[in-house]
Amino acid sequence: MKIKEKIKIQKKLNNSKTNKFLSRLTKSLQNFCPIDKLLYYSFQQKEDIFRLEYPSVNILEKDETIFEEIFIDEPSDIFTIVYHKRKRAIIKKSNSNIFINLLFQNPEVSSILVYPIVADNQVIGIILLTFPKTHKLNLKTLNTISLLMEQTATIFYSIELKKQLNIAKEKSSSLLINLLPSNIAHELEENGFVEPVEYGSLSILFTDFVGFSKITENLTPEELVNMLDGYFFYFDDIIKNYNIERLKTIGDSYMCVGGIVDKDPKIHAIKTCLAALEFCNFTKMMMDVTKLQHESLTWDIRVGINTGPAIAGVIGKTKFAFDIWGNSVNVASRMETGSKPGKVNISASTYNLVKDYFETEHRGSIEVKHEQKFEMYFLHRLKKEYSDQDGVFPNENLLKILNLFNDGEE
Repeated sequence: MKIKEKIKIQKKLNNSKTNKFLSRLTKSLQNFCPIDKLLYYSFQQKEDIFRLEYPSVNILEKDETIFEEIFIDEPSDIFTIVYHKRKRAIIKKSNSNIFINLLFQNPEVSSILVYPIVADNQVIGIILLTFPKTHKLNLKTLNTISLLMEQTATIFYSIELKKQLNIAKEKSSSLLINLLPSNIAHELEENGFVEPVEYGSLSILFTDFVGFSKITENLTPEELVNMLDGYFFYFDDIIKNYNIERLKTIGDSYMCVGGIVDKDPKIHAIKTCLAALEFCNFTKMMMDVTKLQHESLTWDIRVGINTGPAIAGVIGKTKFAFDIWGNSVNVASRMETGSKPGKVNISASTYNLVKDYFETEHRGSIEVKHEQKFEMYFLHRLKKEYSDQDGVFPNENLLKILNLFNDGEE
């Protein structure tokens, strides 16, 4: 047997369903045969190595238990033989296995029964029973033990299945939370569907890379995807800090929305504007770096923001997507197309909420659908009293104000 770690002492594991069942199994066995100890090895596969452990038994000291890792690719040890043959084995003297030797150090132990726990045609563990010299194993005892071991395998398998189901559920929950806002994900998990919600105010942000089609002509598919992924990965980090939800990316366009978490219009409008400034700041930084190597591959960005009412909901049955609808979305999109390279263009509704905190520039009006005209403003930077770093990042004064708004004060 190849031993990765001969002995590893660790604190005893907390009681689990497995341990409680093993305790009841020991008492049942002791009703008809005087077993000394019942020890359990659970297999945890790691490549070709299985971790054998005593989660419910103390061999050395009361608060300690023993762990070992062994290779099972060749049946060279009692455990690997039992594993491969899936048959019980009776041991009557010490052998090469370190745990068997430890058990035989007790002079009262006369024999050890090693029994594979097989479920769904897989060995999920091994149980060891030690017998005192006062008892001799016979066929009747072995047959009774075999019946109990079959029941044990069924119970252990159901415990393992439930454990795997819980793991799968946790992974599913994690995936949903990555795809959807947390409150929407929880509603979908609990009810199996999400009721559409009409929001009185959301701050909707669109971005677009300038001259993207021309840029792609000079990039391989791999370079294109890697660059987009790099930008969008960073954008995701930015909006996470401001409680903003990413809705989707379409080609080189990135869409996100504030107001799903922060209900106060002024809060989510300010935070969405802060995220927009950080988008532009990061893009400018990347342009400065890229120019040193590829003058023709520099990416610039346009950003547009509008604040207004919208309907939000989840669409899809197998592939879920959280999205929003309404004229406010159309206006936000037009704010982006009406912007300029490296600039953030905001609507009048957003401007009225954030004008006390940012330096802006009135630009006139832009026509949206149905011949509606909307006023536009460039969002240049934070006012000096609210930023210590080039007007992009909020200082303590603004952070304090945002916290007061969160408490319902102004």
